[in-house]
Amino acid sequence: MGENERILLLEGLTMRYGDTYAVKGIHLEIRRGEIFGLLGPNGAGKTTVIEMIVGLKKPSEGRMIMYDSVDLLSNPQVQANRIGVQLQSCEMHTELTVRETLLMFLSFANNIHLYDHFVGLTQLSEIENKRIRQLSGGQKQRLSLSLTLVKDPDLIILDEPTSGLDPQSRMNLWNIIRSLKGQGKTVLLATHYLEEVESLCDRVAIIDHGQLIALNSVQGLLAALPYRYRICVELMEKPSIEITSLCKIMDVTVTAAGTELEFQTMEMEGKLQGIIAFLNSHRLGIHSMEIKQAGLEDVILELTGRELRE
Repeated sequence: MGENERILLLEGLTMRYGDTYAVKGIHLEIRRGEIFGLLGPNGAGKTTVIEMIVGLKKPSEGRMIMYDSVDLLSNPQVQANRIGVQLQSCEMHTELTVRETLLMFLSFANNIHLYDHFVGLTQLSEIENKRIRQLSGGQKQRLSLSLTLVKDPDLIILDEPTSGLDPQSRMNLWNIIRSLKGQGKTVLLATHYLEEVESLCDRVAIIDHGQLIALNSVQGLLAALPYRYRICVELMEKPSIEITSLCKIMDVTVTAAGTELEFQTMEMEGKLQGIIAFLNSHRLGIHSMEIKQAGLEDVILELTGRELRE
C-alpha cells in the first residue's frame, strides 16, 4: 500500500440546521500514513466534521468514502471497526484501575493479547494500578488514546487531544502521535494549537465558519504568504511623517498604529539596516524592535482577517 493511497475522501460534506450551516461543502482527501491536521478556531466546525465521519451525526449533504469505494453512510460497521476516535471528553468508571479499564476495552475488541503493546505505546506502565480518579489530565489522555486504539483502526481521529494539558504532558502525547505515524497509522488531528500543527502534521486543512479555506502542507501554506518576515517596531513617540513612503524606497509593506510599526518583507538582507537608517534620519527614536519569522498564525490572519484565538 502506497503512502499516497487514499484512506478517506469527503465530498461536499455539509451539516445544516435550518438555514444555518455548521459545515458547508467540505471537500478533502486524507492519505494513508499521514498526520492530517484540521485547524480552525473554536466553533469553526472541526468537531462537527469529526462527528459526521464517525457516525455520531448524519450529514445533510455530501459523501464520505473510505479506502477506494466504501461509502461510510451505507457501511456503519466500517465506521465502528476501522475508525478510532478520541473525542474532547471521555467518561470512564472512576473506581476501575488503568489495567482493568484497558483490559475491559480490549476484551470487547477480542484483542487482549495486545495489552502489553498498548501499555508500552501510550506510556501507561507506571500507572497501571492507579484508579481513574487518581490520574492527572495527561495520564487520562494517554489512557483515552489507548482505548481509541483497541480495535487497531486504520484511521485514528483525535479531537483537541492536548487541550488543557501542561507542556510536558503535551510533548509526551506528541511523541505518541509520532510513534503511531511511524507504525504506518493515519491520524486526523483536530486542533486550534498552531505549534501542534507545525510540529506534527504532514498536511493541514484550515476551516473557518464551517468552510474549507485552505489545504496544503505547512510549508506550502507559508510559501503562499506575500512575506517571510515581520519587523515589529515600537517608537518613542507617534511619527509625524508618512511612514508608508518607505514602501516605495525599500520594497516592504508597512502598517502603522500609533507608535507601533510593522514592516513585512520577503528577505531580511539589507532591509533591517535600511529601516533603522530611515527611522534615524527622521529622528524617530526606537523604543523596541522584534523580528518574527512568518508562521501559521500569519497564514490564518491573511486568510481570515483575524487571529485564531479570537
